[in-house]
Amino acid sequence: MLFFVMGAAGFALTWASLDEGRGQLLFFAVLFYCINIATLLVALQHYERKTYQHNYLLYGFMTALLACLTLVKSIEGLVLIEVLVGLTLLPIALRTVIGGYAQYKNYGIALLGIAILLQFSNTLFQIFWLLTLDNRLIVFASSVFTQAVSFVFLGLGLTASLLIDEQRKLAELTVMDPLTELYNRRGMTQIMNADIDANKSVNVIAIDIDHFKKVNDTYGHEGGDVVLTEFARLVRSLARSTDVCCRLGGEEFLLFASDSSVSHCEKLAERIRSCTEQSSIQYDNYNISITASFGVAGLQTGESLESLIKRADEALYIAKQQGRNKVIVAPVS
Repeated sequence: MLFFVMGAAGFALTWASLDEGRGQLLFFAVLFYCINIATLLVALQHYERKTYQHNYLLYGFMTALLACLTLVKSIEGLVLIEVLVGLTLLPIALRTVIGGYAQYKNYGIALLGIAILLQFSNTLFQIFWLLTLDNRLIVFASSVFTQAVSFVFLGLGLTASLLIDEQRKLAELTVMDPLTELYNRRGMTQIMNADIDANKSVNVIAIDIDHFKKVNDTYGHEGGDVVLTEFARLVRSLARSTDVCCRLGGEEFLLFASDSSVSHCEKLAERIRSCTEQSSIQYDNYNISITASFGVAGLQTGESLESLIKRADEALYIAKQQGRNKVIVAPVS
């Protein structure tokens, strides 16, 4: 709503300033412009995964420019401030929009891109006007009108992108485990059935943390949650980016590897087993050591996902029977 209000106010002030004797209203139009650009930069932080120190320096620079507005008496001076703001902030905002769109595939961000391009083209237009100094009021008025239009795009873009983000988050909740941020059983089923239907080579590793009940009894459920989270992070770090990691519930996990071999999954399971055994998880003042057992199975011709998981579970059960902290490969039937 802020951007819609600012856009409407900018348009109204531009129209009013065309009347003789009301040129001072352009001061407020420029003020709206600077405030909107500053607000845009803050809003775009929603799409930044990292905090960049130069952004805080830019906030300070913006504050100084806004303070200068109270001292400027000429239209040229006001335009120069707009140019400085645009040249400084808009490239950073554009980079953020492009990065956000590439990461989130959010089409609402495309509207933000249109608004930013309008703002940036307006900045170039203002530089040209400063050099020519012809038809000052009309040219500047059309410049502020461009700002008003871009503010409408900003409002639409931010509204659409935030709504799409919320829908995406709600959709993820149905297929993701909130604790470990791995896929849950529903998400796993959707992805792996698609791979099986595509006749891909699919292999699965069934994983179970050994004696997890003892961890909960010793360190409480909060300590157990830390162990689950850190173990999930370890599995993700060792798996390929194309592998699908899932938490079925409790201490049970599944790792699916498409376009791979059983021997590859056996080596991967052994690497995860070894790293788990050698690692230590910190919780409060405790160093928690755990081990895990693994069952590996490869998809056979005509086999269903349920049958594949069952054979991996049977291999996992054998690993537990043989003393845990082992990797067992299911036999080919």
